[in-house]
Amino acid sequence: MDSNDLVVYGILGLVLVAGAFLVLTPQPAPAVQEIAPGYMALAQKAGAGEIPDKCKVPPGQDPVKWKEHLGHHPDQYAECL
Repeated sequence: MDSNDLVVYGILGLVLVAGAFLVLTPQPAPAVQEIAPGYMALAQKAGAGEIPDKCKVPPGQDPVKWKEHLGHHPDQYAECL
């Protein structure tokens, strides 16, 4: 084995170590995206103990669409229908 072979194997070893480092390094978590407008604020209020009336139409929601949404969950919103 001559010095040229050692250089080639050395470079190959560095490439493998760098590749392993890139693969094994933890990636940052993706940014949180809001599911529906106003949902995060509603969840924060619930976490603070300010749970709103579940039958009440949330701000910015169409009352007809809200009533339709509640109708899709009769087990949870039976008293609202």
